[in-house]
Amino acid sequence: FSGGCHATLGCSGFKTSCSNCPQVRPPFRNLVERSHKERQGAGLRGTNLGIVAPSHWLAAQIESSSLFMGQSVSVIKNPVADYFFQGLDRAKARSSLGIAADTFVAIVISAQLNNALKRVKPLVEKFNKLATKTASSSLLLLVGDGGAEFERLSTNARWLGKMAHKDIPEVLAAADCLIVTSVSESSGLTIREAAALGVPSLIIENGGSEELVVESHTGFVCRDFDAMESRLKELMIDNSKLRALGANARTIAMKES
Repeated sequence: FSGGCHATLGCSGFKTSCSNCPQVRPPFRNLVERSHKERQGAGLRGTNLGIVAPSHWLAAQIESSSLFMGQSVSVIKNPVADYFFQGLDRAKARSSLGIAADTFVAIVISAQLNNALKRVKPLVEKFNKLATKTASSSLLLLVGDGGAEFERLSTNARWLGKMAHKDIPEVLAAADCLIVTSVSESSGLTIREAAALGVPSLIIENGGSEELVVESHTGFVCRDFDAMESRLKELMIDNSKLRALGANARTIAMKES
C-alpha cells in the first residue's frame, strides 16, 4: 500500500510516483517508478474494492497513497488467539525457565530478530549496559530466528529460538514487560497478545503500535531510544508499577476480545 516498500523510513514518495526511491541504488530507481506507474494504471481506484487495515495509522497511509487515494478503508484490529487469554501463572512460567522471582524480565518477540528494522542489537547493548550500571538482576528474553549473535553480546540476554505460536504464552507470561523497538509496524499483534496475558508493553514510536498502548496506563510509549533507555533504567531499579499496568492492559484486552 506504500507503493512497494514495507517500511517507508520517512519517505513520502508513495503519495506521488515513487521516483528517486532512497532504498534502492540509483541505477535501479527507474524500475521502481515504472512498477509504480503500472500499478497506478491497473484501474484499482474507483472499483468495488474493500480494503481493511489493522490500525488507523496504516489506514491513513493507504488513504494517502497514490494507488488507493479516495478508496474507503476499514480498520479491524488483528485478532488474538484464545490461548493468550488463559491467565498463566507467572511464578510457574519463571520456574520452568529457571528465572528467579526477583529478576526484572523483558521480552522481545520477532520472526526475524536480526532484521535491522527491528533494532534488536542496539536494544541488547543498551539493556546490558543498564543492567551492569544498576547492578540489578535483569534478563532480556529473545524469541524468534536469528538471535544467536545477540546472546553472545550480553550475559543479560537469553535467546530461546523460534517457537510455535501456541507455545509463546508460557514464555511471555514470565516477563514483566514486552519491548518493541521496530522502526515501523503496521500494528503490533504481539502487543495485543501480551496485554491478553496481563503483560504491559514498552515501545518506541513506530506508527501503528502506538494505538495499542495507553501511555502510563497499559505501558509506555517512548519517543526514541534515549527515552527508552531512561525508562528501562527506572524499571530495572523498581518494576513494581508494571503489575498495575499489566492488569489494566488485560482488562482492556478482555473487553476487546
